[in-house]
Amino acid sequence: MNYKMTKGKLREEAREQLRFIKFLSRTKRLNAIDQYERTKDCIHVLEDFSILATNDHPETIDHLHMINREHKSYREHALDCKRCQHSLDAMFVFLGHETPEYLFPKKIQKILDLEFGYNKKKRKFEYDENKKIFLSKLPAPMHSNFGSAKARLVYTTNSPIEAGVEEFYQRIKEPLKLRGLTQFGTPYTKKSPNDQEYWQTDCHHKNPNYHTKISIRSRKK
Repeated sequence: MNYKMTKGKLREEAREQLRFIKFLSRTKRLNAIDQYERTKDCIHVLEDFSILATNDHPETIDHLHMINREHKSYREHALDCKRCQHSLDAMFVFLGHETPEYLFPKKIQKILDLEFGYNKKKRKFEYDENKKIFLSKLPAPMHSNFGSAKARLVYTTNSPIEAGVEEFYQRIKEPLKLRGLTQFGTPYTKKSPNDQEYWQTDCHHKNPNYHTKISIRSRKK
């Protein structure tokens, strides 16, 4: 890669970080994050976003796989941390909206656009300060519009998992008129790397060509 190409890439990544900062401010997400004290285990929403910024769209799929690996500990911590829930949600909503649409199934992209919250008619951002489920993982697709069997859009909540499912239906599925999704299954227990249990429930697309799952995780049931 020559100097001019590298320079152009760095400038675009810098612009992306500036767009992200404006997004945090305009959606009042900065206030939502800052109302909670940051611990040594919390993600730093501004510093860590620099890891996410990319102008290399052909590499975006590998980039998403890397992000999911690197942020695994933060996802586990977010199960007990409202600050990290707000932080991860802001980062992944922005990244998902900025990622080329063809990388996600259409239903997933609709969800990401809704979470982004820009009202084109009113020309302003709208953020639901009362929401209880927060994005903590984007699916890393294998190719085109088809997600891999392990691809997941993951939400985390501090509420009982049943309340998280109810919010998904009321705030996301019904307004977007999402069709072809199964109902969320019976919650089951999983273990984090530090052997702490949490609940998870999944739904997926009824069409076998779309394997991407949507999961909700919580400590409470």
